[in-house]
Amino acid sequence: MDGVPVAVRINRLPFQRWLCTAELTQELGLPAGEVEKVLRAGLRRGTITVKRRELAQQGNAEPVFMRIRRHPLPGARL
Repeated sequence: MDGVPVAVRINRLPFQRWLCTAELTQELGLPAGEVEKVLRAGLRRGTITVKRRELAQQGNAEPVFMRIRRHPLPGARL
């Protein structure tokens, strides 16, 4: 991954926006194999969540990913 840590790659993703694998590849500027490594690391650390999105034209499910906050914002009350 050309010397850039996985955490830096994950931190480049936008918060609270669902992205498919193709969009992640474009957003991170990495080949598909490297994007898979970033996604696995993010899922392990709990900074990325995944769900299946139904595609209307095909009827099968495509995984989509979102970067999430692990901790509330400093101004947020619990």
